[in-house]
Amino acid sequence: MPYRIAVGLSAGLLAACATGPAHHALYLPAPGTAAVSQPPLVRVDLPGYADRRTMLRRSDDGRLVAFAGHEWAELPAEGFERLLTEHLAAAPGMPGGATRVDVRFTRFELEADDVFRARGHWQLRRDSAPASHGTLDFERTVTTPDPAALVATVSAVAADTAKRIADTVRGAPGPDGDTTTHHNNDHQREP
Repeated sequence: MPYRIAVGLSAGLLAACATGPAHHALYLPAPGTAAVSQPPLVRVDLPGYADRRTMLRRSDDGRLVAFAGHEWAELPAEGFERLLTEHLAAAPGMPGGATRVDVRFTRFELEADDVFRARGHWQLRRDSAPASHGTLDFERTVTTPDPAALVATVSAVAADTAKRIADTVRGAPGPDGDTTTHHNNDHQREP
């Protein structure tokens, strides 16, 4: 009798393992390039639906659906903020110190057509005064719409965001006639 109980318990435990919750994979975007200057203070805001640990995509009928068993290792806004800080710190000519960069995305999602769209705007402030600002509009086709591709796409959008900000701050033209705007508050007085 004890042998049957032991065999029954073992079989029950194995069955419980086989039907237990799915393995959860956690995803963290890869770090950016090494910092070569003092980074600006960076703040990133994402829409509420996008700033959750659940990895989401939009379905054909407009619903947001989760990639079952897959989550971000940190809140997406925190991860994007970290990556953007690293990229801006490595950007030549990017000011640090009392500089603050605020980025606010109004759209940030992998859509049903397998295109990741991110839209928003950014503002750079020096000593609490607005210095530069611009818009952000990214569309990236995701060839294999899975969690790993989503992580790679978000990492690429962070790098592209840093490049656009740094190019504008340096006065370089943005890609494809970018509509980002640059304002310089260092007015010179005429003699």
